[in-house]
Amino acid sequence: MKLVLSSTLPLLHRESLEQILFFNPRQTAWRNAIAVALERYGMPEIVSDSSSIKIALGGNQDVQCLFALSGMPHQPALAGLLIFLRTSREELVVVHIAVSRRLGRKGRAPAVVRRLLGEVRAAAKRLKGVNRVMLLYRDATHARRPVSRLKETPGEGLELPSLPRAS
Repeated sequence: MKLVLSSTLPLLHRESLEQILFFNPRQTAWRNAIAVALERYGMPEIVSDSSSIKIALGGNQDVQCLFALSGMPHQPALAGLLIFLRTSREELVVVHIAVSRRLGRKGRAPAVVRRLLGEVRAAAKRLKGVNRVMLLYRDATHARRPVSRLKETPGEGLELPSLPRAS
């Protein structure tokens, strides 16, 4: 599956973004981690200007977001998103990951997640001083991995050993 990643999203994807971010059926499986993320970083908000959409957390617009788009170039569909921020000079925190229901049902969610996380890993390697990526995950625990120790799967991007596969 070919994915295109972008830090902004065209306005036409607002409804898809709302569905993936706020009405995702997989939220119940991640309830504890989502509660921790909301408590620590605030509620995600969709922020738009005249041409694009991005995400803010608890009013903080200094948040990074990656949107994964799939399908035809002239009409791509929103496949997933990842929200992260730099919490210190040394660390990036992945606060939220969501994949479209359509891809989850087709068993393609893990590939979308790996691609998004792989891009964060690549960004972390380019940022001066960053040596860790923290991922909030199941049961409100978290995984911290040094950037140099994150495993790369050829052609797939990042693979975190503790990352559960979506069903």
